[in-house]
Amino acid sequence: MRGLLALDSKPMLILSKILDLIILNIIFVVCCIPVVTIGAALCALYYAAVKSVRYGHGYVLREFFHSFRQNFWQATATWLLFCLAGGVVGLGIVMVMAYMKGIAGAVLLAIYFAVGIGLISVLTYAIPVLSRFIVKEKELLQTALYLSLMHKRATCGSFLLSLLLIGSVILGWTSVPILLFLMPSLVALLLSYPMEKVMAAYVPEQGETEEETDARERVPWYLQAKVRNGGSGDE
Repeated sequence: MRGLLALDSKPMLILSKILDLIILNIIFVVCCIPVVTIGAALCALYYAAVKSVRYGHGYVLREFFHSFRQNFWQATATWLLFCLAGGVVGLGIVMVMAYMKGIAGAVLLAIYFAVGIGLISVLTYAIPVLSRFIVKEKELLQTALYLSLMHKRATCGSFLLSLLLIGSVILGWTSVPILLFLMPSLVALLLSYPMEKVMAAYVPEQGETEEETDARERVPWYLQAKVRNGGSGDE
């Protein structure tokens, strides 16, 4: 019994991670209240879930607010850009459903839904990339689009997890508040498994020679996996 209650025992470590996830959920929800800060909150949520909860480095509060402050302006700009694009797509869907019928309406509706799925997929990659790497806005969007197209299996899994996060937050706000204290950080943690596997291909390899480093640095990092893997990125 005394061994089970030790701070480094497996049950206590699991309990500690669960507590960290709950704390992350609370601060994430609070930081999302202004709405415009949702992008920075998502970035910080992913960063803290991976670094503190999954890998056990640092404290969740410190890592969350470190990422929140560091990526605030770029994450906010990215979030507002996707909100604008999503608003245009949503308005288009409403207009088509209200005023267009027949085959033309169905085709246009399918196009709008495809664009909406693409936007969510790209944003799902943009948040982890921004939390891990220093990139300019244009490079961030290019990278997220590139990864979403190259890693199709990871994109499908990440898209489903994104829908789970969106659904849990909506239900949490409207009818089942307990979801807000359970789901966001858990989804971020689950999302890290396909995302970290993908992004591992873009981290400089240990033992790389100076010539290899110079050659790698002459290639945009979001294209390095294609160069190193012979153009095949579907994992």
